[in-house]
Amino acid sequence: TFKSIEITLLLSNTFLYYAAGMTILNNDAGKNFQGLFTACLGIFNFIFAYVLYRNNKVDKNLVFMLIGLVLTFISLAAPVQLEGNYITLFWSAEAVLLLWLSQKSGIRLMKLASLIVMGLMMISLIMDWNQIYLEPKDFDLMIIFNKGYITSLFSLASIVLTFFLLKKEKGESAENIHLYKMVLSWAGVLILYLANLLELRHQLDQADLTYSSQTVIIGTYNMLFILGLLLAEKRIELQENIQRAFSFLGFAAMAFYLGYYHSEIVSARDGYLLYAEPITGFLFHYVLIILLLIITALTLPKIQQQTEFNLKTYNFYSWFYVFFFVFLASAELDHSVLLIAGATLETQSHILVQNHKIGYPILWGVTSFILIAIGLKTKKKHLRIISLTLFLVTLLKLFFVDIRGISEGGKIAAFISLGVLLLIVSFMYQRLKKLLLEDDATKTNQP
Repeated sequence: TFKSIEITLLLSNTFLYYAAGMTILNNDAGKNFQGLFTACLGIFNFIFAYVLYRNNKVDKNLVFMLIGLVLTFISLAAPVQLEGNYITLFWSAEAVLLLWLSQKSGIRLMKLASLIVMGLMMISLIMDWNQIYLEPKDFDLMIIFNKGYITSLFSLASIVLTFFLLKKEKGESAENIHLYKMVLSWAGVLILYLANLLELRHQLDQADLTYSSQTVIIGTYNMLFILGLLLAEKRIELQENIQRAFSFLGFAAMAFYLGYYHSEIVSARDGYLLYAEPITGFLFHYVLIILLLIITALTLPKIQQQTEFNLKTYNFYSWFYVFFFVFLASAELDHSVLLIAGATLETQSHILVQNHKIGYPILWGVTSFILIAIGLKTKKKHLRIISLTLFLVTLLKLFFVDIRGISEGGKIAAFISLGVLLLIVSFMYQRLKKLLLEDDATKTNQP
């Protein structure tokens, strides 16, 4: 039986020999052979480990120690001999290979080694990203076919293969395997997102686009990724709390648009109209809007199903959704009017003011009417309240803000449009009042 003293002697002998060999090779002539020397030590220990593993009389502690030495030296060979992304590529392949060998041989130590190497691979990948994409450099990278993006895809493939190999695992460690698979899943999603983001950002920098155009294009990618997550959710079994979190991805997308992307879209628009910058970024914003609308359409039913959340927040999501769509429609109206009018530095401000005084009241009034119609048809009281609130805001804006300085034609158009809407709403008033009372009576009679 090998006790601690014998194992210590063997380990110290091995590593002292390795240290002596690396010292001897630490010169111009020997540096190219340090990785080979390290790998040879791994092979040397592998031969003994294989022979002794087949002998049932040999102490298993010795066998496991030799296997540990094999894994250590093989893993060390990559950073010793290779540089940069080659280390990540080596560890990506090794992690999958070790797990496969563990399942074939039944040696659990290899499984643990696979997990450790997978962690090292992820750390190495982050270092590669920093070196290739983030640090200043004097060279350009080919689109997609460059060492940074290929290394990312190779690492992602390693995670996917490991995940599928883990599906074959059974037994006592099922709970730990499930946790490892969940970590791998989220790590894979994060690597996929960051790999594409870093590559896109680098290529946009090389294309010499303005900051606002780059931001809009990157925003389009972000919306596409969120949409991909929502579509993938239907094919993956997720925990209930994660499914609930997915329901709020629409809120997150809308908040990003309101708080950040909208201002950059305006900058891209002004850059094109006023300073003759490329229209690329502004055109991409239409793709961003389409993706955003699809995201909101997919997440709205999920939010409606959150009964407890809606009761506590008094259907706050409806107010937020209406506000967002009104804001989005108003912004797009601004863009369209300026593009059609061919705005310049001298005329842009005047065109926007006139649109805000004439176009906004008409747009908001029509939106209010549509909401009232939907509220009546679906018998949802909160929608009718929102529509009346929007209509009141429109009237107050028209009479107290917009009436000053508006052109005669604008006054006629705004007042005629709102007058028609007021007449329609007045005809609907009795029915509206009746439905409001019915809603209240229903809620009162509920147990």
